[in-house]
Amino acid sequence: MSELEERRLEIDSGGVTLRGELTSSGEENTLVVLCHGIPLSPPDPSDGGH
Repeated sequence: MSELEERRLEIDSGGVTLRGELTSSGEENTLVVLCHGIPLSPPDPSDGGH
């Protein structure tokens, strides 16, 4: 396996900047995973999963 290369990534979505990182092994096969969570409402202290 080759060495992993990591780069920071920023994507603008409707005026909100989603930050993440891109990790690449340089191999031919590629997998892209984008995970984000933009809450619909302000944080609720009683909601542990918010």
